[in-house]
Amino acid sequence: MTTIHHFSHQEHPLVLKDEVVCENKPMCYACNKLVITTVQGSAYTCATCKNFFLHKTRAELPTQINHPMHNKHSLTLLPRLLPRITCDVCRHKWEHFLYRCEDCDFDVCLLCTLQEDRAFRHISHDDHFFKLIRREALFSCDACGQEAKDSSYSCNNCDFWMHTSCASSSTTVSMPNFHRHPMQLIFAIPDMHRSSDQFCGKCKKLVRKNYWSYYCQECAYFVHIRCAALPDTM
Repeated sequence: MTTIHHFSHQEHPLVLKDEVVCENKPMCYACNKLVITTVQGSAYTCATCKNFFLHKTRAELPTQINHPMHNKHSLTLLPRLLPRITCDVCRHKWEHFLYRCEDCDFDVCLLCTLQEDRAFRHISHDDHFFKLIRREALFSCDACGQEAKDSSYSCNNCDFWMHTSCASSSTTVSMPNFHRHPMQLIFAIPDMHRSSDQFCGKCKKLVRKNYWSYYCQECAYFVHIRCAALPDTM
């Protein structure tokens, strides 16, 4: 008999069962999917609580992973968090196991970590879904304008491509060494500033009108998204 101690249920040990018998529909505590051992494989149960179940595959999830939409840091597996968390990949609310970067307040639901090619919506492009293209290929990113041989996210409806790093750009940044106000992520230069050229506050180079940038509306201050990712030093 295989017995484990799992961080999600510290009160009692869990026992591996090849067949789950339950009066009600047994639901996995990690993913909230029905525990059907003939389909999902074996499951762990708590003999004391009678109503705690974990798919074997969920119980054996790695405690830390790397994810293509957050290449700055590794993500740590956490148990249920309340209130519900919004997944930063698919934008759905989630209250079960998730992976999180505490430093960046970046969360990925279990479904998105298990299915990295799952379609998702991005706030810049709400009409269509993006899908991950894992094969490395040389392309020009429609978010930052730079070429790179990398995996990418692609919208098949309108041929929009973006780096995985651009897709995970924060909606707000602060760079106190360069500008006193927080700046918001925008996806094109606002019409009121299109009559003249705008330049990046960090590198002093031109900000293209239809590429993403960070923007302070109060000061009409712009920064390339790539420049914002660099260390905040003068």
